[in-house]
Amino acid sequence: MVSAALAVLAGCGPSSATLSLNLMDAARCSEFCIERFDVFVAGVPTTVACGSAAKVTVVDTGQALDLLVVGKGSGSELTAHTTITAIEGQEVAVDLALAPASRPHITAIEAEEKVLFGPTRVTITGEGFGAAGDLTIGGMPAMIESWSDTAIFAVTAVSGDTVVSHCGVRSFAVPAPLEPLDIDVLTPLPASCATGRLIDGGAIFTGADAPLGLFECGAGCGSGLLATMTGDTFTAFDEFTGCPTAMSIVDADAPFLVVDGALNACTFAASQLACTQRATPPGPITRISALGAPVAFTRTSTAPGMPDELWVSNEMRSARIGEGFILDAFAIERRSVLARTARGIRALTWRASMLHEIDVDTAVMPCPVPRLMIATGPVPGQPNRLSITVCERAGGAEVRVFDLSTPPAGPKVSAFVRDFLPDAAAASRDGSLLVLWHLSGGALAFVDATSGEVLGKQQIPPTYAGAALVRSPLSDRFYLGGPEPGQVTRIVIPAR
Repeated sequence: MVSAALAVLAGCGPSSATLSLNLMDAARCSEFCIERFDVFVAGVPTTVACGSAAKVTVVDTGQALDLLVVGKGSGSELTAHTTITAIEGQEVAVDLALAPASRPHITAIEAEEKVLFGPTRVTITGEGFGAAGDLTIGGMPAMIESWSDTAIFAVTAVSGDTVVSHCGVRSFAVPAPLEPLDIDVLTPLPASCATGRLIDGGAIFTGADAPLGLFECGAGCGSGLLATMTGDTFTAFDEFTGCPTAMSIVDADAPFLVVDGALNACTFAASQLACTQRATPPGPITRISALGAPVAFTRTSTAPGMPDELWVSNEMRSARIGEGFILDAFAIERRSVLARTARGIRALTWRASMLHEIDVDTAVMPCPVPRLMIATGPVPGQPNRLSITVCERAGGAEVRVFDLSTPPAGPKVSAFVRDFLPDAAAASRDGSLLVLWHLSGGALAFVDATSGEVLGKQQIPPTYAGAALVRSPLSDRFYLGGPEPGQVTRIVIPAR
């Protein structure tokens, strides 16, 4: 039923009555694009302008008479069919259910992206859309780019039932073929670290899809917590005194932890964490990358205003990297280190239990000092094969993916993300999707690492400085610190 109309019969004499019609007000006439109503009483026609009241003389009171009402205009015809009986001396009200003779019909919905990484374009095809109308997806209006009787081009940021409306008549709902991101804000920490901040994390390779998160706890970071991140409540793995600042996990169960500025090599044994302090570089360690079980690279702060330094530590000692390294231009992340040297930009990677140094084509580097660098690998057993660098450029960030497997390493894919400067980055399990995160701006950007296409942006609440972005080892489930201390945002990306 599209709308209701009211007919009133008033008996006026022994053989006649008056039928009073007030079918639609002016606003409804405009909504449904109706200009007039053709009224048939026992087959006798009368035309009534939409929005106007009219009276029709009805004969043969006491007899059941056929009543047909047809609304006509530029939209779909609206019809109502019933029987009426005029009773002398009585006034009888009749409700008319006006139904459309036809309605818009959706035959197909196509989207540029199956997964909603942000606003995406959709194409709705079908018939009966008219020259203009309304389109809702998931109950929200879509932004219309073009509209014709058989095709609608629009942009949406939500998924759900798709409905086309033309002249007040709605199509039947058709589900949009879009998979939304699953974003939940959790409060998952135990009372001992209720306001903990997620500052780092990694996979402990236990076979479970549960990364290990490193949280700083207590007032002024007086303690730390390692917790396995799965479900809505995280499981405390180890709690310790001292302020943690960085962690890197490599070779199944051998994490490196930086606590109170000291470098510790740890192992997991019988669900217990055992750590031994290593020779620690001077100066606070701001980043650590474990290239192999005995080898860790650390980035350390020096005097204010001076460049950071790059140090390598093994079981016996720590040493600053020399031999032409210019230490104010390097990035470090997990199993890869990128540095500018006297011989050009060099990449250090760990493969087959050995440290490898690879030339990088300086001419194709987007910047001398990458803002971010992460290592990923679409090939099982080679997590260091690809390196993703993010450089700050005018108007946004430039992202390049390098293949470090064959020197000289050159960019496989390049992308430019406008109006966006990421503070953290992660890659999907197969290395095909990059997740970039701007902490203070409260935004995510998603980049196809195989084509360089920017898939979209997603607004989320801003969070505290230094929050970590961690991916689960066996799925595309990502954990982000915040937005408030004690909270962790979980993002699940469906299969593309």
